[in-house]
Amino acid sequence: MSAEPLSRLMVAIASKNSLLLWLNAAQNCFMIGMAGIFLLEQEASWDALEGAEVIFTHANKPIAREHATYVLPVHHVGDAMKTPELRLTLLRDFREYLLRHTLSDVLQHVSEYCRVTGQSALLLDEAWFNFSRVVRNALTHDGIVHFDPKKAAPPISFDRWTLLPEHEGRPIAEIKNLNSTATIPVLEAASKFVETKLA
Repeated sequence: MSAEPLSRLMVAIASKNSLLLWLNAAQNCFMIGMAGIFLLEQEASWDALEGAEVIFTHANKPIAREHATYVLPVHHVGDAMKTPELRLTLLRDFREYLLRHTLSDVLQHVSEYCRVTGQSALLLDEAWFNFSRVVRNALTHDGIVHFDPKKAAPPISFDRWTLLPEHEGRPIAEIKNLNSTATIPVLEAASKFVETKLA
């Protein structure tokens, strides 16, 4: 690593191995989120949320309402699942949320590691990175695809998707299956990149 002072992020991810461990944890968290969506889609799970609350307590206290530092009602999620229009909207929004935040974190962590270790040029040549950056920017801002030709001009192909020049100015939601299937291929590509191409 270079002699440049480490950022707060790099204090936690100060080696290639710790970055790989973080990417694995990110993939696990994403899969838990997708499993949650699957469970919420099942009618059998809706009654379990009737009157449900999430209770936060101190680590050394039993999980009970009388020890709660905060109580978060979640029964309204079960109620919404029983209404087809609300269910579709909530689950679509949650898939997009998972994609947006997973992409943002992966890009931030890998970019920062490459910056601090002087390997950014390698990252800028990666299709998964350039694809993810366009998608992340659209999801984080106005939902519209915008290319930055100085960084990566279209077409940008990754896995089964291609971002074409005609996608400029169009909603990212028009790219079929992107919000439910792109994240794992991106995570796998990021991990492979870190493992095989970075020092």
